[in-house]
Amino acid sequence: MVHAASLIHDDLPCMDDDPSRQGQPSNHTIYGDDMAILAGDALFPLGFQHIVSNTPSNLVPEPRLLRVITEIAQTVGSTGMAPGQFLDLEGGPEAVEFAQEKKFGEMSQCSAVCGGLLGGAEDDKLDRLMRYGRAVGVLYRVVDDILEEKMKGGDD
Repeated sequence: MVHAASLIHDDLPCMDDDPSRQGQPSNHTIYGDDMAILAGDALFPLGFQHIVSNTPSNLVPEPRLLRVITEIAQTVGSTGMAPGQFLDLEGGPEAVEFAQEKKFGEMSQCSAVCGGLLGGAEDDKLDRLMRYGRAVGVLYRVVDDILEEKMKGGDD
C-alpha cells in the first residue's frame, strides 16, 4: 500500500508527469489529479493500519513491530523518498543517482529489512538485508527505465 501510494504520487503532473505506468494509464490519468492525491494520501496510513491490525502479536513482539513502522516512516518521510523526489525535480543531472537511490533503493531496502524484522532476523542479518534491498531497488529502477524506453520505441 505504501509503495502504491508512492507510485501514485510519483506519476502526478507536478512530479514526474507520467500519464502511464508499465503500459497502463496512471491513476491521475483515469481519475484526475485530485483523486490521485487523495488515493495516495489514504494508502499511506492504511498501510500502517494494516500492519498493526494484522500482525499477530504472539508471533511478532511489539518492539519489532514498532521498528517496522519506524523503518517505513523513515523511508517515505523527510529523510527518504521525499528528498529523493525533491532532488529528482530540482537537482539536475548530477543528483540523479542520489535521487534514484533515495526513491528506489531505500524503498526496496525497507521491504527487505521489514521482512527480516517480522521474521525475527538479528542485526547482522538485517545489515545484509539492508544492502541487498538497496541494490535490488537501484537495479529495479535501471531495468524499469530500459523497459520503459523500449515500450516508447527507443533504440537502446
